[in-house]
Amino acid sequence: MMTSRRICPFLLLILCAFFCRVAQAQKLYLLTAGDVRDQKLGKSIKQSYTAFSDVIRKNLPGRSLVEYNRTGRSGSSWRGPDLAASKNLHDDILSAIKRCPAGKNDAICFYWVGHGAYDDKTGESEHYLEFPESQNGAILYRSEILDALTEKQARLTVLITDSCNEYERVPVEVDPSRLGPAMAPAFEPGMQEPSKENPLPSLFFRSRGVVDVNSARPDQQAVVVKGGAIFSLILAEVLRPNYVVPRSWSEVFDWVDSQLGSSLRNLKVDPEKLGPGSKNADLQQDVYRISLPGQGNSGQSSGGSADLSGGVPGKNLTLVGTLGGEEAGHSDGSDYGWSEHSNWRPETGDRIIEVNGVPVRNEPEYRQAVKDSPETITLTLIDRHGSYCYLRTHLWPRRGNNTRLGIYIETAPGGDGVVVTGLVPNSPACYCRHKLAG
Repeated sequence: MMTSRRICPFLLLILCAFFCRVAQAQKLYLLTAGDVRDQKLGKSIKQSYTAFSDVIRKNLPGRSLVEYNRTGRSGSSWRGPDLAASKNLHDDILSAIKRCPAGKNDAICFYWVGHGAYDDKTGESEHYLEFPESQNGAILYRSEILDALTEKQARLTVLITDSCNEYERVPVEVDPSRLGPAMAPAFEPGMQEPSKENPLPSLFFRSRGVVDVNSARPDQQAVVVKGGAIFSLILAEVLRPNYVVPRSWSEVFDWVDSQLGSSLRNLKVDPEKLGPGSKNADLQQDVYRISLPGQGNSGQSSGGSADLSGGVPGKNLTLVGTLGGEEAGHSDGSDYGWSEHSNWRPETGDRIIEVNGVPVRNEPEYRQAVKDSPETITLTLIDRHGSYCYLRTHLWPRRGNNTRLGIYIETAPGGDGVVVTGLVPNSPACYCRHKLAG
């Protein structure tokens, strides 16, 4: 007969094995959908939410993922109405969420791409999804979706929508335009590139709370290009295993904000082609963070933006329509002409010719000027198209050999300034204010 002393270690081994299996059983329940029947944007909409689900599917272990109405290797199933063929999207979306079998240690995510707007019928500005005419103009309030998701009491609740956020949406049409080329992540010269890391397990399984985000703030449109909605394309790229890994949901959307600003400022849009009543002639779009783990519900940005890749994946995308950063706060008494938001940054190939109004002819002069600069720095540069402009931002504090700004450069041919060759992710250079020269 085994003694109690021998039984205890044996039972402990069994219990440890049991709890390890419980921990490994943590799952993400994923529902992605969109207005695929929109005559103008349906194809781009499907490409958008498919880009998000493909990244999740390819980079989470198969048994950790349960997709709505999709057979996988997880051993769990989640089935309900076919949203692509639904005649009542309002009820069917809520029904699909209600059927989700997520447990308290799991994560549940609803990702939607389509038209949206907000109204103030409840006394507050409330965002809603706007369905096509086939749905008799039905709408679904964000609060209804979030209530259904949080009823599951999952460890992490994720609600991400890529839609316009204008007041009772007005139609908008935009001429075809082109996006600038993408830029590869920047690394210190001579450094060995680090291994790519996968951020998804940490974001979905180590976070706790609510991620509630729309792709555009109130009174902004969500821009769609031929290859999909810009926000969704950028978010999918940020979530891929990469050299620069987001450690929190806040950092994910910092990076998305940075790329939105970079991509949209390269769009050539004729304001006269925008629909009547549009408040967003310059197509500015910022992530609307209603709630993130560890944050309140202010809907405000948590901080400055960081650079990841310099643009939307792919080149020469065509704008086909719309779905409906933190201010740097630099004020020197002459704020006229400076951009309101800090979503500008130097691009590879831009040439910096002055730092704080003092000409720089080569790399040593540039580095000394940045080292000696006060906290606020102003760069005069000639961009790749030959236009003169100013960029302004707050520097990192002086410490060691830190360049403080985060721009990789080399002396321009002929000693006429320095040429930008890359940026340090999450550096001050990634979130500047902009002003046209002259």
